Amino acid sequence: MRAVALISLFAACVASTSPAPSQPAGPPPQEPVAGPPLTGGGAQVCTRGNTCDFECAQGNCMYRCESGSHCNTGCSGGNCQLSCESGATCDSGCAGGNCHQSCARGATCDLGCAGGNCAFACERGARCATSCVGGNCS
Repeated sequence: MRAVALISLFAACVASTSPAPSQPAGPPPQEPVAGPPLTGGGAQVCTRGNTCDFECAQGNCMYRCESGSHCNTGCSGGNCQLSCESGATCDSGCAGGNCHQSCARGATCDLGCAGGNCAFACERGARCATSCVGGNCS
């Protein structure tokens, strides 16, 4: 009986001293395919004159497209924000829902929300096409 207790105690010690498996650090930060990313206020920025492709699979991303840029954004993870400045062209999709997309005067925007619960803000003088397949958009 004493041998069984010692073996059990030894096995418990061995199990407790093994290192814990390493956890992945999470997804790498999202970067545009084209155009240098700049960080300003937590948003990824497509700078003037560049074409940028952004994809946000994990959600909670912020994008800003400066005047003269062309942005293609996708947010399959949801909860993303897009700001399209005057003179920019933005094609945006929010499959994950709960996105906020704004289009400034003089910008051209194609804003879509397949996940629903999105807010579109198109200033007077902006050229906007919006679609809300998931419903409950404003």
